[in-house]
Amino acid sequence: MINYSNFMLLTMFIFLSFAGCKKMLQNDDDVRFEKIGSVVLDKHLNLIWTKNDQGFFDYKDAQEHCSKLELDGHREWRLPTIDEWRSIIEGCPGSKSGGKCMVSDICVNRNKCYSFDCKCPELKGPGEYGCYWNDKVWGKECSGYWSDTKNPEFGAFGQSGLWIILFDRGSLGTTSLENRWYTKCVKAIQK
Repeated sequence: MINYSNFMLLTMFIFLSFAGCKKMLQNDDDVRFEKIGSVVLDKHLNLIWTKNDQGFFDYKDAQEHCSKLELDGHREWRLPTIDEWRSIIEGCPGSKSGGKCMVSDICVNRNKCYSFDCKCPELKGPGEYGCYWNDKVWGKECSGYWSDTKNPEFGAFGQSGLWIILFDRGSLGTTSLENRWYTKCVKAIQK
């Protein structure tokens, strides 16, 4: 037979156990990202991201769009760097921040920095539709996005190009400035 004090101790133990399990099951992204209106606050990088895609542009138009964007009272937007993009990759260990892929804001030469570690199988990520990002934060559909990280040795004739991120493959790639890719904008949090 259980007495009242043992019953209360058991009840408290069960409650605390469930509270602890909830905390243990909580995704780091639940702590890192906070959706506020049309933006996503990135508490780890001290950035604000546009929650929704901003359009499908060539590089010049993407840059111009971000620089002129006013969203939820925020101005002074820009395109994300490849390091900022890599920080939100999930499920592709080589491509995410700290992975074996050497491409970064500092290591930009495709011949020296890019390797097979910079990609994963198409649409095999942890997102509902196979995206390599947290679809609760960024949405279920994913594609390729502009970064503002230049690749000075992109073309055979000395053309410059840019690094892009492909969330359907968890992949980094390079492209010419004239191609069209989706755009998200980012800005530093004002302290």
